[in-house]
Amino acid sequence: MTRDDLFNINAGIVRTLSEAIAKCCPKAIVNIISNPVNSTVPIAAEVFKKAGTFDPKKLMGVTMLDVVRANTFVVCTHYLVLEWCLVLSIRTQLSSSLHLWG
Repeated sequence: MTRDDLFNINAGIVRTLSEAIAKCCPKAIVNIISNPVNSTVPIAAEVFKKAGTFDPKKLMGVTMLDVVRANTFVVCTHYLVLEWCLVLSIRTQLSSSLHLWG
């Protein structure tokens, strides 16, 4: 699967979910996690604008997903307290990440 394929799939999912949110719960606070966030958030915004439900204070993109996953993994595998663990995620344009923790 190419990056374009993944984007097209994610864009369709975000569009469909945004249409349902605009119809069923138009005042909801929406956090978009689907990659690439910088492209999927505008898709949701356009859907909400078209439906007349857009509120820029209630639409956000979450870019910390890799960090949250890494923190959870380290805490669970090393029996640490979450508040004491910090994982830094260095992401490249490739499909890999370097996670540093301490």
